[in-house]
Amino acid sequence: MYCNICNRLCKKYEIVENINVDVTSVYSKPTNMLKRNIKFYKCPNCGHGFIDVEMEEDHYLKYSLLNIDDNSMKSGGGSAAFKGAYYEKVLQDLSKEVIDRKKLLDIGCGTGEVLVHANKYFDLCQGIDPSEPECIAAREKGCQVFQGYFGDDFKEENYSAFISTQVFEHLSDPVKILKNAYRILTEGGVGYIDVPNGQKIYRESRYYDIFVEHINYFTTSSLMELALRAGFEVISVAEVLNGNHLGLFVRKNKKHIEFEKCKKNDLDKLKKLFLENKKVSIWGAGIKGRNFIQILSDEMRHRILNIFDNNLALEGCYLEDCTVPIRRPEVEEINASDMIIITAIEYKREIAKELRNKYMYAGKIVCIDE
Repeated sequence: MYCNICNRLCKKYEIVENINVDVTSVYSKPTNMLKRNIKFYKCPNCGHGFIDVEMEEDHYLKYSLLNIDDNSMKSGGGSAAFKGAYYEKVLQDLSKEVIDRKKLLDIGCGTGEVLVHANKYFDLCQGIDPSEPECIAAREKGCQVFQGYFGDDFKEENYSAFISTQVFEHLSDPVKILKNAYRILTEGGVGYIDVPNGQKIYRESRYYDIFVEHINYFTTSSLMELALRAGFEVISVAEVLNGNHLGLFVRKNKKHIEFEKCKKNDLDKLKKLFLENKKVSIWGAGIKGRNFIQILSDEMRHRILNIFDNNLALEGCYLEDCTVPIRRPEVEEINASDMIIITAIEYKREIAKELRNKYMYAGKIVCIDE
C-alpha cells in the first residue's frame, strides 16, 4: 500500500478486528450487522495513518450522521458534533487573514451549521456536499449549497476562503481534493481544515476511534505535507478541541515579485506620496523604516518633517543618510504633518489607532506595505 499523502510505499501494518461497517445507524430492534477486519498502515515517511478501505462511489449520496434503521435524521446530519464557540473563532480568524471577505466555500458542509455562522463574516457563503438529505437540511436553514462531490468539475472560483470540518479523513485522494481547493481560491486566499487527531488515536491505541469511513488518520506532519503537496503555505497546525482534533490554517500565496522590483514599486509609491503631500513624517525607526528611508532620493529625505518612534533610547539619534533626528511623538509635531507614513509594519494597526485616538491626528495615514 502507498501512503495517501506522500505516496511512500508502506509495508508494515497491523490488523484491527471486528470493525463495524455501518457507524452512523441505530436500530429500532436488536440487530447484528456486518463487521470486518482491516489493515492499519503507518507511513514511515510522514507518519500518516491509513486503512485499506475504499468506500463505494455512491456511499455519501444518501449519507447522514444519524440514521434510525434506513431513515436519516435531520438532527444528526453534517456537523452534528459542531463545536460552536471553537468554529466561530476559526471563522473570525479566517476573516482576519483574508484580503477581502467576499466569498467562502464550506467543503463537505453537511447540514450547514458552519455556514450559518460563516454568514456573519463573509458576504457570500456557499457549501458543497454529496449527501442529498444533508443538503436539504442545509437549505432549510437558508444556506446556499451545491449537491455533489467537490472535484475537477466544480466551476465556481474566486473564493476568499474555504473551510472543511471532519471531511478529509473520509477521502481516498485528499491531495487531489485540496489541490481543487487551491484552484478555486484567489491569490492570498486562506483555508481551514479540521480532522480527527490520528496521531493521538495511534499514540493512545484508540481502537474504538478507527472507522471504516475514516480512511485517513492524520498527524501534524502528514497534515502539513498534505498542504504543501497541494501548493499551500502553512499558516499553522495544532492539536485543537482538547487534543482530539487537528486544525490546519493554510494560505494560497501571491505570486512572488523579485526583491529589486518590489523595492522599485515601493519607491514609486513613495515618490507619488511625497509629490502629493508637502509635510511628510515617518513613524518607525526600526530596520524596515531604515530601509524605506534609504531608498528615497536625497531631495525626498531632506523633505522629511519628522521621524517618530516610541523607543525613548532612540531620541535624538540619526538614521544613516538622513539629517532628521528621531523624536518621541508629540501632539504638536504630529499634527503639523499632512501625512504620516508608518514603516513599523508589525504594529501598524496599533500605531494608526494611537494617532487617531491619542493624538487626534486628522491627516493622512499610509502604511508602506499596502
